[in-house]
Amino acid sequence: MTGPAFDFCFLPNAPLAEIVDLARLGESLGYRTMWIPDQDFLHDPFVLAAAVAGGTDRIGVGIGITTPLTRHSAHIARVAASLDELSGHRLTLGLGSGNIDHVVRPMGFPAAGSLGRVRDGIAAVTALLRGEPVRFADDAPEVRLGVEVTRQIPLYLGARGPKMLELAGRTADGVLVESLFNGAGMAHAVDCVRSGVEGSGRDTTVDVVSWQVVVVSDDPRSELDRFRSWVGRMMQVGPPEAMLRIGVAEENLERVVGLMAAGRAAEAAAAVSDESVQCVVLVDTPARLVERIAAVLDRGARSVSLVSSASAELTAHNLTRFAKEVAPAFTTAD
Repeated sequence: MTGPAFDFCFLPNAPLAEIVDLARLGESLGYRTMWIPDQDFLHDPFVLAAAVAGGTDRIGVGIGITTPLTRHSAHIARVAASLDELSGHRLTLGLGSGNIDHVVRPMGFPAAGSLGRVRDGIAAVTALLRGEPVRFADDAPEVRLGVEVTRQIPLYLGARGPKMLELAGRTADGVLVESLFNGAGMAHAVDCVRSGVEGSGRDTTVDVVSWQVVVVSDDPRSELDRFRSWVGRMMQVGPPEAMLRIGVAEENLERVVGLMAAGRAAEAAAAVSDESVQCVVLVDTPARLVERIAAVLDRGARSVSLVSSASAELTAHNLTRFAKEVAPAFTTAD
């Protein structure tokens, strides 16, 4: 039986034991990969990935994502090599610019030139994992991993803007496309990735993952309020043209972004309209989710990752409902 792959990402805001239990549940339900984000100063994603790898047997272990803007590329490569061996070669490494406003700047790192720095980070990590030496400064000695890497670890890039999406097409095995399922968002993202592939001359198919809050609900409208803060942050991160492309009204976008920039996050969340919420998150009945996810796949996505910032208990309930009531609609006989 085949069909699109379904992953999930859990913001690690629970005790380690609960997160490992969630990974085991995801494995039993048939999810391809559990993605572990490196953001918001929660559990360290690499430590957590090691715990998940040790507590499961088959499910993929994804770092989704870390960034060379805050972690040195040599350290990223070294820990990736170690985690891949530890997990029995189940690691997928996700890289990107990360959350500039909520992680990069608060840590005191510069945000300027993030595209070029991510590009350089990808090149360095890839070379090191291939066993090649890398020189990080003209007058510095070469660095080479002392860990043997026995396979090409899949590299995914987290991207929303056109230049980062194109970079994914040029360099990555997959791309995590966050919250661009609605309107013309996914088709535009796929076009940017395809342009990168063609420009690179690579003969490959990039796994385009719709990285998306997905909630199975019998009463979707009652769920909207709990996502206004999340959507407000997405509107702030943008980029603005991406938000407009997925159907967010320009007036609402400007108001929310202005309030966020003024540090008035609670007011910004309250200002997010119902229509904006529905453009950014997929909250619907099982039957409607089948229709809406089918549309995302028709627009060029190859996989879907269910993103959750809810409690481990609510996440487990949602993963179970999705696996039993939505995913089977996409399974076809070989």
